[in-house]
Amino acid sequence: MSQAWVWACVVAQCVAAGACLQFGLVAATSRQQQRVRTGWSAALSVVAALTMLTGSLVVLNAGSPELTMTLTDVRSLLFTAVFLLVFPAFDQTLEGPASRVAFVVVLTLVALRLALWFGTDLLRVVSLDAQGWPVYGPAGPLFALLIGIGVVSWAVVRTYQLAPQDLVVSVVASGTAIVLGVVGVLNPASAVAETMSTLWIAPMVLCLQLLRRRQGVRDVRARRRTLDQQTALVELGRHIVTDDLPAAVARAEEVARHGLGAAVDVQVVDAGGLTQPTDADVVTSGSVRAVLPDAVDPGDLPFVEGVVHLVGAVAARAEAEERSARARLHDPVSGLPNRVFALERITQARHESAITEDQLVVQMCHLEGLEDLRTLRGYEEADRVTVRVARALEAEVTSASGWWHAGGDAFVSISPWSDSTLSPVALARMRAEVARASDGSRLPTRVRLGLGVVVARDGSTVADLLREVRAVAGLAHAHGGVEIAHRDFAEQLRERVRLEQDLENAVDRDEIEVHYQPILATGSRKMHGVEALARWRRGGRLLSPGSWIPVAESSGLMGEIGAHVLRIACRDQARWGRVVAVNTSPVQLGEDRLVESVLESARQCGPENLVIEVTENALVTDAASTTARLAEMRDHGIRIALDDFGAEYSSLTRLATLPIDIVKIDRGFIEAVTAPEGRAVVAAVHAMSQALGKVTVAEGIETDAQLRAVHEIGCELVQGYLLGRPEPVPDATSTLTPSANR
Repeated sequence: MSQAWVWACVVAQCVAAGACLQFGLVAATSRQQQRVRTGWSAALSVVAALTMLTGSLVVLNAGSPELTMTLTDVRSLLFTAVFLLVFPAFDQTLEGPASRVAFVVVLTLVALRLALWFGTDLLRVVSLDAQGWPVYGPAGPLFALLIGIGVVSWAVVRTYQLAPQDLVVSVVASGTAIVLGVVGVLNPASAVAETMSTLWIAPMVLCLQLLRRRQGVRDVRARRRTLDQQTALVELGRHIVTDDLPAAVARAEEVARHGLGAAVDVQVVDAGGLTQPTDADVVTSGSVRAVLPDAVDPGDLPFVEGVVHLVGAVAARAEAEERSARARLHDPVSGLPNRVFALERITQARHESAITEDQLVVQMCHLEGLEDLRTLRGYEEADRVTVRVARALEAEVTSASGWWHAGGDAFVSISPWSDSTLSPVALARMRAEVARASDGSRLPTRVRLGLGVVVARDGSTVADLLREVRAVAGLAHAHGGVEIAHRDFAEQLRERVRLEQDLENAVDRDEIEVHYQPILATGSRKMHGVEALARWRRGGRLLSPGSWIPVAESSGLMGEIGAHVLRIACRDQARWGRVVAVNTSPVQLGEDRLVESVLESARQCGPENLVIEVTENALVTDAASTTARLAEMRDHGIRIALDDFGAEYSSLTRLATLPIDIVKIDRGFIEAVTAPEGRAVVAAVHAMSQALGKVTVAEGIETDAQLRAVHEIGCELVQGYLLGRPEPVPDATSTLTPSANR
């Protein structure tokens, strides 16, 4: 071979060595954050350069046996280092995990090669040919080629596993290296063979540098992408605070597609937008979720999470605002809209009715006795009843606007008159539901339902409507559960207020009179006694009891009036020596000084001539203490009469437990006494009373037929308009004469 070919081979190896040194220098002097990923590449480049420089010396010094053998031994050791450095260099450049299995296999082969090289003549140089080129052992070139093919093949597989986009670079470089190695093995001993057997390392070093450069470009792009995504998140956060949830979701989808690329379709949805999501394709923040397609790079997940968290913050804010608004406008017990909502809705409805000329109706459901239940059994028991009533209202009473909880014991609605319906059947179911809820508390007190209806008038304010409907609901308890106000109800309400004000001073002005109604023996119609009844002469005009007694009871004045009537009745009957019966209100029965006050008044006529009448509902509230007071009065000789028996809650079995002497049968039973069914009821009450040693009084006798019927049954005493109306006693000499004899 000519000297020119020799020098060409030397120059080629030196140039390749210089290039490898340059690559190694660049890798060694790179920035600190990059140097961590280039250390093994720099080491491989330097070792490769030394290997090729050694190979150039082998070519340059051909013909010197000792020097050639020494240089080939050194090059063999450098080959070993190259084989071993390829593994960490590729792993580091491609940022993949270490290839321990492949490294161990190659290490075993390299160790075997070194052992065969230095221990036998199978691999190393055994002689020089006629031209001075080294002649290797029979297995030397083939063994080196097999190791080289294994290394470059592993490099291709490794590149495909960690960076498929760089596979072309790896395949071209590895193919070039194999071709150079094969050429070196197939050529006879010469400068070209020696050069090719060394120069195959250069494509591998170049491949690593190209892969590193491509990785650097990707890093720059990734940093720019991350910066763009961060900027997009900042802009999203700046604008999203003023968006509602749907607008925030739409803006988030737009930002996500822009940040990830138009080809990546990211869907951001609020709660309920996904069914059976999986952790692999969904990012969640509160009630907001993002559906991720397979095309999303794992490095973009922080950006997607940031977008979702921002929208999740908007959703959380919206949910908090909704909870706050609901808490402001809804009652926490019943769950219905509260008084604030009611005021706003009524005001709005008044404005709308002024335009549509609809006649508005305000309804209020009032629960009487709820406060007593709350006091005796606590808030939980009262709340339970309130919730049951609220659910029953929604189910039974129609209202265009729904029902609102306007207070602890009141529910309100507003509707056009045509849409406001309360059928008798619905009312009956409502009252039954309230009764069941009240009975469940196992208390002597009961919660009763009153429904008031007010038609809005021109010029009436919201406050006027609420005040009027509450008053009507209060009256409803005494009128079958429902009360509908007329158009002049406002004037009626003002009259009620004036009535209450005048009633406060009625006793002091001696306007409360006592009228007496005779009580006669049934058979002889002789005077047995009288019942004292309170009458109010207001401004010279005698008012009917029904027009002012409910006002006196609701205002708390009945106790004072009852005590006044008791004193006058005992004083008057002391002059006549007759038995006098005096009604006692539930308010009086609850007073601690009741017994002392009654005994003081009874001294004027004698306890044996005084009968205290109590109603059934008075025995329901605080029954234990009321019964104890009545028993104490009986111990002092005062008789007790149960008035209006059968009108409220009592049963025949209760007669045996009550401390009473007289049973006054309610006029409702007496009205039907001429019929077989009514006669049977009155007879049963009389028979039970007689068996218990109690006297019966038939109230409300208005016809001769009724009088004959109760006489045949055996009632001892009778009372009614047929026998005598209540009359005043103008002076001490006056007498009462039964009107039945007139």
